[in-house]
Amino acid sequence: MFAAAEVVLPLRAQASTWLRIGLALLVGAGIAAAVPFEIAAIVLCSLGVTPLVVGLVLRAVAGRHERAVAALLAGDAELRWCYPEAQWRAHVAAERRTARRFDWLLVGLGALAGFGAAAGFAEESDGFAGSHALAWVVPPLIGALFGQVVATVVRAHQRARFDRMERSPGVFCLGKHGMYLTGSYWPWNDIDISLRGVEIDAQGMLFHFAVGDGGQQSVRVPIAAGHDAAARAWVERGNRV
Repeated sequence: MFAAAEVVLPLRAQASTWLRIGLALLVGAGIAAAVPFEIAAIVLCSLGVTPLVVGLVLRAVAGRHERAVAALLAGDAELRWCYPEAQWRAHVAAERRTARRFDWLLVGLGALAGFGAAAGFAEESDGFAGSHALAWVVPPLIGALFGQVVATVVRAHQRARFDRMERSPGVFCLGKHGMYLTGSYWPWNDIDISLRGVEIDAQGMLFHFAVGDGGQQSVRVPIAAGHDAAARAWVERGNRV
């Protein structure tokens, strides 16, 4: 059953979208520079580099994660279960609610990038349309608009991911390299992430990760009915991975 299960991960689709956004922005920057519209060219170029790099990185990571999950589903797992349909649907619904919180963060980051671009040409004699004040206003507005576009794209990817999760069996498995919950994969040790501990509470298993330079992230995994003893035994063994 596990060997036949479909690998449901979002990174490859996300990588393709980020690459398209980055290329579109760089093409726009080239057009703006040829017009010439120097301010727009600088803003579009500065905004285009980031999604291009993100897309390339995600594409490489997607391949590694897909291979790791395929190995887990094929039998290389120390702990595994399938969720009853009602429990799985409740989990996906909770994930949907959590994912709605990040739109304003992306808009703010876009505006901040616009301020950075504005600082690069604020001293130019012509300003924007003859106004130095507009040179500080237009780039942040363009950046905020870009942030909203990215938020819309991210929302579309999240919606597609959750729809795909709902249509797929809810599967959880973990092994020596990481854990897979239909729709997501977490490696125990990777670039800027490492497992720090696991505990069990009333809502399931709670995996604690160190992220980046001093950051932390906790991932909660519900325990399928009938697997509480196996999950608790794995944790009590010291969850050596």
